[in-house]
Amino acid sequence: MRHDDDAWLLDMHQAAMKARAFVQGLSKQEFVEDERTQYAVLRCLEIIGEAGRNVSQERQQQLGDLPWTGVRGLRNRIAHEYFNINLDIVWSIVSDELADLIQILGAVIPPPPGEHIERDG
Repeated sequence: MRHDDDAWLLDMHQAAMKARAFVQGLSKQEFVEDERTQYAVLRCLEIIGEAGRNVSQERQQQLGDLPWTGVRGLRNRIAHEYFNINLDIVWSIVSDELADLIQILGAVIPPPPGEHIERDG
């Protein structure tokens, strides 16, 4: 099945929710010491960036509050400069910035057929 904008946005939303769930209850130090959680979070951030790259320009403009360039740039950094990831930045993104992304996307993505999506806020 081919993805459309709503499907890409749903992928972004779900990956952001998973990333936040992976670090729930962890301190920054615990995150830095937990390689498994780092990998899980980095994978989620890659998915967010890859899905964001596929959202049409028109839809991106409609959702101008999202930092589209940063979303794509982070994905590229993780994929191509994986050897030079700054965990302080990753922690800041997952512990602070993803909340805004989740809220914005949660307000605009339609629920999949037959499902109800809990809206934040």
